[in-house]
Amino acid sequence: MFRPQASLLLLLLLLLLLLLLWVLGDEATRRVIERAHERAIAKVLEWLEDEVAEIRWASGRKRAKPPGLVVAAW
Repeated sequence: MFRPQASLLLLLLLLLLLLLLWVLGDEATRRVIERAHERAIAKVLEWLEDEVAEIRWASGRKRAKPPGLVVAAW
């Protein structure tokens, strides 16, 4: 039986463990985690650009793929 609460708990525990590994790990471990995080961000932005983003005009009746997205990160 699928329980959404268990899935959310697992996700949060994994995030907590990753954070602890980053905080308590050495410099090489931190670099590996940071590079993986940067790659994940790039993949998500690529997916958004390819599959989600679209331009609408004429009251939403016409649609097209944008040539790209402008994204700010902080």
